[in-house]
Amino acid sequence: MTSKQAEQVLRAVYEKYSPERLTTIPDLILKYKGNEVELIRSVFDKYKVRDGDKQIFLTAQPIGDSNIKNKEVPVKRIPTIIIAVGVIFLIAGGAYYMIKGSANAKVQTADTANYTIIPAPSLNSTKTVDNSDNADGQWNSFLVDFKDAVNSKNIAKISSLTSPNFSDGGGGETIKEWLNNLVFVNDTTLQDFKKTLNGKMKNEEWQKGHVGRVTGKGEYGDLYFEYENFQWRFGGVIGD
Repeated sequence: MTSKQAEQVLRAVYEKYSPERLTTIPDLILKYKGNEVELIRSVFDKYKVRDGDKQIFLTAQPIGDSNIKNKEVPVKRIPTIIIAVGVIFLIAGGAYYMIKGSANAKVQTADTANYTIIPAPSLNSTKTVDNSDNADGQWNSFLVDFKDAVNSKNIAKISSLTSPNFSDGGGGETIKEWLNNLVFVNDTTLQDFKKTLNGKMKNEEWQKGHVGRVTGKGEYGDLYFEYENFQWRFGGVIGD
């Protein structure tokens, strides 16, 4: 799915379910560039779009043609001989599929708006939107950014890479308080934190359907990271 197609689908969905979000479309398209299918799946899930409506949204008119019904569209006349040949092929093709017993014969129709009609993505998979293959692809880049922020003691950067649901393991501190009180206290505490980040990590599902990773054995006091809303975030410290 291209960014333009995703924009068309979002516009159709928001016009029906949430008109006030129409102005957010450009930012969403930019944010999820390369992950357009996941974005559309997420929006469909959020508004509980029925299967029948999904195909309608996925074949929405291109932006700028929303008033096409009120315009006179020039019709190109097709020579009779071409129509006749086409009818013969259609009849022959129909007979073939009847003989083969196929109930899934598909007829492709040309769209007058000059864009490709894509099939509706399967939303019946047991794998949730956040539990996507993109998690592995984004992990290394995230970890490098996180380590760089730690090395430079950039609390603002670390905070931006931290989940809003950060947990210090039970003490109730914010990410900034936790960093100042436990990580950036002195060189020893900082080096211990860096050593943990450079140690072994393993995959761990912290919320049902959501990818996560933990340091060490994933026990009390270890660190954990979450992949949610299509991005990795530092979750905090494992508590009781």
